[in-house]
Amino acid sequence: MLRELRIWNFAIIDELCLEFEPGFNVLTGETGAGKSILMQAIHLLCGGKASPEWIRADAEEARVEGLFALDPEAQESLADQGLPKDDEVVVQRVIDRSGRSRVAVNGALATVSMLQRLGDKLVHIYGQHEHVSLLRPETHLRLLDAYGGLEAAATEMDARFRELQRAKADLESALRGQDAARRRAEALRVQLDELRAARLRPGEEEELRREREILAHSRRLLETCSQGEELLYSGQEAIASQLAKFGGRMREAARIDPALAEPAELIESAQCQVEEAARALRGYRNRLRFEPGELEAVEDRLALLASLKRKHNRDSAANLLALQAELERELAELERRAGDPEARRRRLEECAGAAWALARELSVQRREAARHMEKQMAKELRALGMPGGAFAVRFLSPEMHRAD
Repeated sequence: MLRELRIWNFAIIDELCLEFEPGFNVLTGETGAGKSILMQAIHLLCGGKASPEWIRADAEEARVEGLFALDPEAQESLADQGLPKDDEVVVQRVIDRSGRSRVAVNGALATVSMLQRLGDKLVHIYGQHEHVSLLRPETHLRLLDAYGGLEAAATEMDARFRELQRAKADLESALRGQDAARRRAEALRVQLDELRAARLRPGEEEELRREREILAHSRRLLETCSQGEELLYSGQEAIASQLAKFGGRMREAARIDPALAEPAELIESAQCQVEEAARALRGYRNRLRFEPGELEAVEDRLALLASLKRKHNRDSAANLLALQAELERELAELERRAGDPEARRRRLEECAGAAWALARELSVQRREAARHMEKQMAKELRALGMPGGAFAVRFLSPEMHRAD
């Protein structure tokens, strides 16, 4: 239903806005008042041919806009053409002096052919030559369905047919994508095999770098620990021994003067800390075990990580692990979707079965309506004084259509 019509610089119209109310609307006026101009504007909104002759003399372009309320069939027509589905639609048509025409549907650019397909669902324009539509085969089924009260069944048939078309397109898309998905999965497996073979661990790169630093300076570390332990505890003039001797003297002095008790305790505490430090150095020295080739093995491992980072364009081994997790997710999704074509094939079979079931039922109902229509038309022809006239409804099979 047309709710609002706006026109700018079209023929003799400078600017016009018409609002239509639900029900019967009448446009009247004398010859030349502009009724046919309004009809031409509506015709343009339904995909009619545009011409610069319709542009007002003092303007560079003409513009026509219409606001339409849509029924479910028209909404489906919007969706089928890739346009947003809504219960209202604004159609705009702009013509410039060069003859070019711009079309917009709900603000989205569209083509005239799209508008023509949609226009049939927006508004019906009836004129004095309307009977000519009887000669168009595409109108025959609509007339028969209207006569037999089968419009709802026909609409449902259209919906099931569109669902069947979508299911077919989905299956074809899935089959086309199978080869690309298979190649991608193979590439993912190659990458994952390499990353999995590396047996990456969180924090490994930092650990290896610390280990390499220790191995590279192991002799210095060993010497430092040995010298420190000897200086603090095991040497002849070890600090711990000196502190023990002097600590005894300080305790005797503290018994003479209690004011020396605090420094005596500090010296005793220092002796304990020195001995603890010596034990820690001795333990660290004893743990230093270097196998032949150990440093070389660490260097090789770090070189492998560096090679993988360059190859996969990652700046850290942690990001290599993140990449591995990402690739595993993508491969799992591809493997999960590998069964989609079969599921889509089943969906296509279901849609085909549902469409054929309704098609057979609708065909029976149409044939019954056709028989009743033939009888009624025979009565009408006799009433019109054509007793010998005949009216027949013929159903052509697909093979006959192809032959035609």
